[in-house]
Amino acid sequence: MQSKLLIKKYFDIIITSICGEKGIVSKKYISKFIKENAIIIEAGAHIGTDTCEMAKLWPLSKIYALEPIPEIFEQLKRNTSEFSNIKCIQMALGDKTGVCEIYKSSGESDQSSSILEPKEHLKFHPNVKFEDKIEVKVITLTDLMKQENIKKTDLLWLDLQGFELNVMEASKDVILNTSVIYTEVSTTENYTESALYPELKFWLKSVGFKVKKKKIAWKDGGNVLFVKQVSQI
Repeated sequence: MQSKLLIKKYFDIIITSICGEKGIVSKKYISKFIKENAIIIEAGAHIGTDTCEMAKLWPLSKIYALEPIPEIFEQLKRNTSEFSNIKCIQMALGDKTGVCEIYKSSGESDQSSSILEPKEHLKFHPNVKFEDKIEVKVITLTDLMKQENIKKTDLLWLDLQGFELNVMEASKDVILNTSVIYTEVSTTENYTESALYPELKFWLKSVGFKVKKKKIAWKDGGNVLFVKQVSQI
């Protein structure tokens, strides 16, 4: 029994070193595909856990961290205040610019808020509640780039609860000029009419991206790293 436990522990260490905590692709691995002074847009930044890790790992980078939920945004600002290379923006990424309603999550998780109406998420995560809808500011990637005077994005870090493909399709011009995309993906329709992983993968392949590493870490989804392929012509 003890030997089996030691083997399992050793195996877990190997998996963590390759993929990161909980099987998520590590930021050190992503470093292979972006430059040190990368321009990063992180949407769905929540309280800034990943934001701060990226700021430390890539101190020469500029990170635009978007979070639309007011009270969470305030925590994001506090948690990232020591980093001069982070700019916090209280907005959601969307397929149009303006104002929209968002289904606000609570209960077991406040990280599941979405522009889309919850569907299978209610079954897979019954302790996460969606009892409130609030109005938030929303902006397309194209308009965000103009607003912040960003010429090119090196890394898009997307956690949009099923709305990732909508955002990318609406700003194809930005995607074509992006090097790396790290995005959450869904294997079930957690939110009404949300794109599933095969559809998102097909679309990104059509605009020149290839899967470099993926981890379906949960029963209803995971995270995938896409990297733009360099033309051989």
